[in-house]
Amino acid sequence: MKIIDWLLNSDVSIQYQVHRDLLESDDSIVDSLQRRIETEGYGKRFLAEKHNDGLLGSRIYSPKWTSMHYLLYDLYYIGVPNDNVDYTNSARHLLESLWFNKGWVRKTRMQDVCITGMLIQMCCYSKIQNPKIFEIIDYLIDRQYQDGGWNCSWQLKHKHSSLHTTITVLEGLEQYLKSGYSYRKEEIIKAIPLGEEFILKKELFKSVRTKEVINEQFLRYPFPHRWHYEILRALDYFRRVDKAYDPRMESALQIILKKNSQGYIKAYSRFPGKIYFSMEEDKLGSKWNTLRVLRVLKKYKPDEYIKFLKGEQDD
Repeated sequence: MKIIDWLLNSDVSIQYQVHRDLLESDDSIVDSLQRRIETEGYGKRFLAEKHNDGLLGSRIYSPKWTSMHYLLYDLYYIGVPNDNVDYTNSARHLLESLWFNKGWVRKTRMQDVCITGMLIQMCCYSKIQNPKIFEIIDYLIDRQYQDGGWNCSWQLKHKHSSLHTTITVLEGLEQYLKSGYSYRKEEIIKAIPLGEEFILKKELFKSVRTKEVINEQFLRYPFPHRWHYEILRALDYFRRVDKAYDPRMESALQIILKKNSQGYIKAYSRFPGKIYFSMEEDKLGSKWNTLRVLRVLKKYKPDEYIKFLKGEQDD
């Protein structure tokens, strides 16, 4: 079975991203597949999980991973249409629930930066118009470290940025600009390359000082990735924003190629915690990770990408 055929024999959300990112199909095909996510498969099952007066998810942020926050995050990543009423109404409610008092959730603590980055990503996807969006932008711009990144533990006076936090904020700012918001746009455009450089100078996973792997978990890529940083998430981000190939990506790309020479990309153990259902059900491998790897290779290793597409795999 060819890899593309294997991927297309999948949930409609995977079909949609294969046509969009790999096959570059006509907009009419892509748009039709995306609209079907609301009424079929994973999307339909997620959208059926209404518990808070018709809103999505069990509660606001916990328990992970059945809360409104992470249910919306899953819907975002599988590609639910951004005008879906249930998604948009729940995102508005999430914004009101997680961001108040200009971010001061307690007298001595502001909202977690990772949560804030994910929040703005999900809310900007639906182009929500609310002054709180701009308060969040102020918060994120003002909390950027001198090394270019961000750290959830800034209130504890940590001196260096975190890869987890930095990729999450970059993804949020990416969606903010993509959705057409203009508040402090020029400052964001200047801030983003500094955050990207923070990741690149670590070659995506190495200590700048010792060149050792910072965390072995960065070399594994479960889907959904939740708030966790990993090299495939970073490379997929760089692909989406059309970042030119940088030699400092090479080590991470080689790890992915070495681990996945047989075509079907393995599924990594998911993070502990209750979920609504698994989106990794195929014994041959992870369709989500295979899709993610292929679109990264298409961008940064086109010759290797062609090899994957030509390979015949056993059923």
